Amino acid sequence: MTDNSSDQDVNPYAPPGTWDADVHGQRHLVHELSIKFVGLLCLPVAFFTIASPDSMNWIVGPFVRLMYSGLRDLIPRSLLMLLPYFLFGVSLILVARLLLKLNHWGRIGCTVVCCIGLMSFPTGTSVCVAVICLLWSPQSNVVFSGYKTLLKDQN
Repeated sequence: MTDNSSDQDVNPYAPPGTWDADVHGQRHLVHELSIKFVGLLCLPVAFFTIASPDSMNWIVGPFVRLMYSGLRDLIPRSLLMLLPYFLFGVSLILVARLLLKLNHWGRIGCTVVCCIGLMSFPTGTSVCVAVICLLWSPQSNVVFSGYKTLLKDQN
């Protein structure tokens, strides 16, 4: 009798000793790479936010106008206009590094950034909704839980 089962087929009723770490790791590899790609995409956005604040006015602009209305006499307008862009760019760099390391705080930070990006209709809304769905899917829970250390322990 020959065994025609492939490596992709996993018996959920098999005893615990027959768990294959390679099959489990390959299932989540594409999702992990997608999350790291989102982290890589944060870096050019951070660069353009810091280097060219006018290009990112649709994200930070409403916050700048709100801040400027209360601090008109204390801080010069040019500094007040550049400070939120610089802080947003630095936070994007931090989020990108955390996502590339698959840190849970990167997922939370990217969600906050995407919630701000939801205000830019239609492109920002569609991209940010897709990123939020990617970050909070059930497979992301496995990826951010440190499944690679579990796979190394099983082998």
